[in-house]
Formats: sequence, structure tokens, C-alpha cells
Amino acid sequence: MSEPTKHTIKFNCGFARCAIRELTVAQSLNMEQRKEKLLELFSACPDYGLKNQKFQSNKGRPSLFDRNCQKIIEAWRTKWNTVSSKTAYEAAFSVDTWSAMSPSDQQRHTLASCYECCTKFPELQQNFPLKPYYNVSVVEIRDGVLQRMGKKESTQNVLKQLNQKFEDTFSKSFTESVIQYGRADLQVAK
Repeated sequence: MSEPTKHTIKFNCGFARCAIRELTVAQSLNMEQRKEKLLELFSACPDYGLKNQKFQSNKGRPSLFDRNCQKIIEAWRTKWNTVSSKTAYEAAFSVDTWSAMSPSDQQRHTLASCYECCTKFPELQQNFPLKPYYNVSVVEIRDGVLQRMGKKESTQNVLKQLNQKFEDTFSKSFTESVIQYGRADLQVAK
């Protein structure tokens, strides 16, 4: 017998995080009402990522959606470093801001991997009290389009930066130093 498929959902769009907080705390909605309001709010974006199977509870446990909502709400309540970062986040990602956006701007956002929030508001996204969903260093903009770099490309970029800083300090690249003093079986890539 095969194991059941595990679904994960992470709320990485700033607008979803703020909407969850506003709908739960400010409007005192229960789980079912919150779900309906969120579906209504993000209905203009068919690719946003809110799908009904993520709302289903299992064996009396809250649904994955509801458990993640609780994490977001708890993060809002207790884990902010400064009041100013919380205020700035609320102002940038409020439900009113979402409603005022054009449909084409809204379509650029996704629930789970919101590159639009990452590129427009990287400082705010990094300040959110939950673990970031990806490292900004593995994302770059090519020809005006945000793209996730592969592990090899990301590692090469990090090594280039390291080599440059090392060379500025020691007049020799990091790679050359590792080859000379570290392991004799390594060679400089051409």
C-alpha cells in the first residue's frame, strides 16, 4: 500500500498573510468564514494557489490551510522584531492595497512562491517573523523576468563573490588558495 501524498502549503505572499490577519483578528471571522472571504478576495487570480483540497480537514484535525493560518496569526501576535517593521508590512500588504491594485498586478502574485512580493518588497519579506521561503541570493532578474537559479548557478555566483573579496584581501583567489594549500587533487576550472 502506498503512502498518502503529503500536501504542503506555505503562505508566502504578503497580501495573503495580511488578509489572514485582518480577517481573523480585526473582523473576528471563524475558520469557515475566513476561507470564504479569502476565496472571494483572491478570486480574480485563478493561478493564485487557493485550491479547495487544501481546505479539507482530516480525521478531526484542522485542515492544512487552517493550521498554516494559525502559524501566520501567531507570528503576527508575538514574533516581530520592531513595531515599525510590523507597521510597514501592514501598510504595504493590506487588503485595501490589494483591492486598489489592477487585475494585471494582482495576477503576478501567488500564494506559495510569490516572486512579486520578493522583488518589490525584499526587506519587508525578510522581516516577516516566519522563516523565509527562499534565499534571495538564489533568485535573479534576467531580461526583466525573475528567475530562480539552479543550485550550480547559484553556487557559482556565491563563489565568484567569495573569490573577488578574497582576492581583494589576499591578492590571490580563494580557489587558488584552496588548491595550493588544501587539496592537491583539485584544479582550476577553465
